[in-house]
Amino acid sequence: MKKLSKFSQGRPNFAKLEEEVLQFWDDTDAFKKSVDNRPKNDTYVFYDGPPFANGLPHYGHLLSSTSKDVIPRYQTMRGKHVERVWGWDCHGVPIENAIEKQLGLKGGKKGIEELGIDKFNQACAASIMVYDKEWKKTIRRLGRWVDFDRAYKTMDKNFMESVWWGFSELYKKGLIYQGRKVILYCPRCSTPLSNFEIAMDNSYQDTEDYSLFVKFKVVGEKNTYFVAWTTTPWTLPGNVALAVLPEAKYVLFEFQDMSFWVAKDRLSAMAHLLGIKEPTVLKTAKGKELEGLEYEPLYTYMPLDGKKAHYVMTADFVSLEEGSGIVHTAAIFGEDDYKLAQERKLPCVPTLDDQGKFLEFVEPLAGVFYKKAEKWVVEDLTQRDLVFHTSRFTHSYPFCYRCGTPLYFNALPAWFIDVAKLRPEMIKANEYINWFPEHLKYGRFGKGLETAPDWNISRSRYWGTPMPIWQSGNLRRVVGSIEELKHWAVDPKQVEKLTDLHREFLDEIEVWVDDQKTIKGKRVFEVFDCWVESGSMPFAQMHYPFENKPQFDSSYPAQFITEYIAQTRAWFYCMHVLSVGIFGSQAFENCLTTGTILAEDGQKMSKSKHNYPDPNLLIDKYGVDSLRLYMMSSPLMKGENLNFSEKGVHEIQNRVVNTLWNMYGFYAMYLQDSKIQNLKSKIQTVNYQLSTLHVMDRWLLSKLANLTQEVTIYMDGYDLTNASRTLMEFTTLLSTWYVRLSRERLKESSDAREIYRRALVLLCKLFAPFIPFISETIYQGITGSGESLHLADWPEVSDLLALRDEKLEADMALTAQIVEKALSIRKLKSLKVRQPLSILHVVSEFPAIDVKLQELISVEVNVKKIDWLQKSASLLEVDLDTTLTDQLIAEGKMRECVRQIQDMRKADVSIAVGDHVNAWLPEWPDEYTEEIRRRAHVGTLLRGTPKVEKV
Repeated sequence: MKKLSKFSQGRPNFAKLEEEVLQFWDDTDAFKKSVDNRPKNDTYVFYDGPPFANGLPHYGHLLSSTSKDVIPRYQTMRGKHVERVWGWDCHGVPIENAIEKQLGLKGGKKGIEELGIDKFNQACAASIMVYDKEWKKTIRRLGRWVDFDRAYKTMDKNFMESVWWGFSELYKKGLIYQGRKVILYCPRCSTPLSNFEIAMDNSYQDTEDYSLFVKFKVVGEKNTYFVAWTTTPWTLPGNVALAVLPEAKYVLFEFQDMSFWVAKDRLSAMAHLLGIKEPTVLKTAKGKELEGLEYEPLYTYMPLDGKKAHYVMTADFVSLEEGSGIVHTAAIFGEDDYKLAQERKLPCVPTLDDQGKFLEFVEPLAGVFYKKAEKWVVEDLTQRDLVFHTSRFTHSYPFCYRCGTPLYFNALPAWFIDVAKLRPEMIKANEYINWFPEHLKYGRFGKGLETAPDWNISRSRYWGTPMPIWQSGNLRRVVGSIEELKHWAVDPKQVEKLTDLHREFLDEIEVWVDDQKTIKGKRVFEVFDCWVESGSMPFAQMHYPFENKPQFDSSYPAQFITEYIAQTRAWFYCMHVLSVGIFGSQAFENCLTTGTILAEDGQKMSKSKHNYPDPNLLIDKYGVDSLRLYMMSSPLMKGENLNFSEKGVHEIQNRVVNTLWNMYGFYAMYLQDSKIQNLKSKIQTVNYQLSTLHVMDRWLLSKLANLTQEVTIYMDGYDLTNASRTLMEFTTLLSTWYVRLSRERLKESSDAREIYRRALVLLCKLFAPFIPFISETIYQGITGSGESLHLADWPEVSDLLALRDEKLEADMALTAQIVEKALSIRKLKSLKVRQPLSILHVVSEFPAIDVKLQELISVEVNVKKIDWLQKSASLLEVDLDTTLTDQLIAEGKMRECVRQIQDMRKADVSIAVGDHVNAWLPEWPDEYTEEIRRRAHVGTLLRGTPKVEKV
């Protein structure tokens, strides 16, 4: 087993030390032991949201992986059995898109099918584990303990079978239906998307589009038009109706030799577009009075299927806030449009194919992509004098988060989970989830549940888990397992050979869809939305219910999950829907939600912009501990965003990691016994006669007890920000207060040395989940244990509470205040601390503190006497008598001489810390000769040019 490096003076290469710790963990099998050494009947279950297998890790992954490591490490130290199994998210359109590019396929789905679904899916499967070595390397270097050997993959047969089972359970409960709804559609991917997929990472972008007011000529009226507004001119060839608000007033106003119908509330705005200040109104009518009026169609390409079209109808969704108050309706390209078309039996004929290109019957635009067609539509209508007004405007528009193609709403047949039916149970189950930050419970997540639409779970794609639905006419069979498929298969032998459940292995299998086995059905062509697989992960990773049933049933729901805040609309939500639908309960009990890491300028991190430091280079420069603590102590862990700063990581290294190393270094150089003993004892009252201890040691024990209690409370509440910040503040206090004031005493007192040693060990344990490397290094250096710190138990608060002395802590805090104020006065008056002063005056609402603390103030401020006056007013006044007597001046010179000699000793590399020297100085106060020799370890003190030499 490789030993960890011992302390050496100066700042070490922390990255190199961390590599040694990684090897130490490997050599001692530390991770496996940390799991195996804990009782299996006392589990803490953590669900890990799997990353896409065909991408490389970035700062977002480093953030989530750190929080996924901190909590399990903590719970393990609390005695819990915490298994941490990695997972790979293998399906979905992003992988398909990558393979289409790799294979040079054209024409979207058409190109895939020409190649062959089997060949295409094989290429997708082959691409999955391309980056697994990079992931393992990065996750290991981050210090995250996770089991890669038993990693589940969403493309595995067992995982997919469990997804089938979950879906069949929902179907049995009447929570699945097939319907046609208007949903966002990606023409590039040729598949619909769920609303939450777009909302998750705010896939809307500012884009410039047409703002077009169109003239629809009223039938039977000379030069009379309805004016309708649209920002999607490509939908106009499919226009079938105009909608008005039934109770709103509409006016017919005159312009030149034409007249126009618009809403009265929009008259001023419409007239302004024409440059009219005071329009002449010819007629006024309510919207319902215009109902039934016909207008001439803009285009006659679209077949009407014998249905009536091109007339005015009333609708409640019409807005008077913008536009003309008259809405153009294209039936299938808008949610309100489609609902109205269904109610009024309007023609619902698509004008676009599955790639967003116009169909052949729209002759001038046949084969043209819908967004590219807009310019032609605007120019054509302008030439025909059917444009009332046109301009360009910038607005927020949805784009496919996978391929970047502009989306549009489309009425498509799809399979849905009936979220509306589940909603009351989902809202109730949310009551049993502890959210951090807390506001998400009834805010972003809770409100999302209240308004969530039915979930479209089908995708007309290839690389995914095929939906286990076989149909023939109105008959349908939903299969929930391979065994069930074998039972109902027309040819069971086809199922016996199955080693894979992807489309190419299932599409040709026929199934009896009636119980009498007389009617054959074919599988529907869709695959599941990959978010169904992510949401099924809790049970599918265990091949439930086909395997591990007792284990799952006894440990569900999980105690903990964590991801960034957008997952409230995605993974967290999907798990919640499926869990409530299948099991009737929430999937997780505690959810820690992080914010998003942005570039230093606040923009999204982008490889193309090179606007963030390379994670590997940053880790090599500062070490992983500094990066981990930087993230865990930041607002990220309260669900807020963070502009990433390399300077911030550097500050953490200086303020915390280096300070810990220096405190350990002081111990290793001056205090550590030559014979290292294995540390097994705890800090308990019985170990000490508290009353006999120095006040600084009693204070340190009290602060350690308080620190342990505070950090434990924060950790139990998943408040990693306050837990880590509390530890950081204590580290500073320990270094700048206790160690600085106790250095000489620590060298002399065995009690103090033992307390300091145990303080460092305790601090390492509390810090271990956050900064596992430096904590391990210091722990091993002090204890020589050979057994990883991360196998140790978390300090028991109950063992330490007897050490609390709240009055002493308060008095010490007051002491520090007084010292700070007094030193500020010295600085203001340019009086060095080495110059003794006679009196420090203190006015406080509290009585005089313990004489030992007053002595401490005297030493720190360098005064001979403290004058303490108690007043009832809530104040603290500090003042110094700065009168310098000859004796005070002489003592000040003595201290300067000691400092000068010590500086010369340090500058001479041949002189060790404990070596005696002879020293030469131009002058010194004669009465302090012996004092100077004693303090500076000087043998002979001579007058002359300043120098020192080893005796």
